[in-house]
Amino acid sequence: MMASILGGGHLRAWGNLRASLERGVIAFDDLHGEDVWSYFTKTNPDEGNVFYQAMSDFSHAVIPAILSSYQFPATGTLVDVAGGNGTLLCAALSQQPGLRGIVTDLAFTSPAAEAYIATQGLSDRATAVAADFFSSVPAAADAYMMKFILHDWNDLDAGRILDTIRAAAKPSSRLLIFEQVVPEEDPPIPARILDINMMVMCGGKERTAPEWSALLSAHGFTLESITPTPSPMSVIQAGVSVRR
Repeated sequence: MMASILGGGHLRAWGNLRASLERGVIAFDDLHGEDVWSYFTKTNPDEGNVFYQAMSDFSHAVIPAILSSYQFPATGTLVDVAGGNGTLLCAALSQQPGLRGIVTDLAFTSPAAEAYIATQGLSDRATAVAADFFSSVPAAADAYMMKFILHDWNDLDAGRILDTIRAAAKPSSRLLIFEQVVPEEDPPIPARILDINMMVMCGGKERTAPEWSALLSAHGFTLESITPTPSPMSVIQAGVSVRR
């Protein structure tokens, strides 16, 4: 992960922090002339590969904490939205032998996801589906999950992602969000630094519990619980709201 953060376009964007502070723009976009996702997938895929490997490594680091703190559904279908190579999904399926899964992300990630699923011996219960979460996710799953996704986006764009999931969900579906929940008073230094990093790189933010509740409520979900884990990550569980 440190190779991703301490080098290349990521590090240079931090050198442009003043653009975010003084002009309210995304420092990365202002410096590179494109957003970080285009930079990683089109302009500099080598750096993109380092980034996506860093995210996979991070998943491996926090998965034991998640599994020790949260019980995934025993049956049904679980969709990992923007789940990369499926590391977290496979861990959930290994915990629950009766559960099936779909990892969905942009098309270029699908071969790596299918390969990883195969190495875990889970090809009979999991698959990879290419999708852009601003337009579609697999429909009618029993649960949807996202790990370190919504903090990449401001409330408007995070809301668009939630709207997509809400449109695909069943009334009984659950939404699982694995993110840092920032204390309202005296947040720890890592939370502050990560919040600034989100501002610099993609215009996102870390959120407090009331901010998570408000964001979910505005886009068709009801916050049900927040479960801390031994890692900085918490499990935010939400249910589908009844439309009025």
